[in-house]
Amino acid sequence: MGCAVHTTLRVGAGYPTLELKGSYLRAARTDGRTLTAEGTVLHAGRRTVTAQARRSTTVAN
Repeated sequence: MGCAVHTTLRVGAGYPTLELKGSYLRAARTDGRTLTAEGTVLHAGRRTVTAQARRSTTVAN
């Protein structure tokens, strides 16, 4: 998510984390698959940015 937020900022700008929440439903078992996480910006305002992350698995080649 941090990388997704960083894409909305001007070059050289820094940012703090206001809130970070995670929900773990169960262990992520890969069983030979690739585990991928994707961060998405939901809203980019003047002072705050809201983002989310999702994970998925794909069959490894």
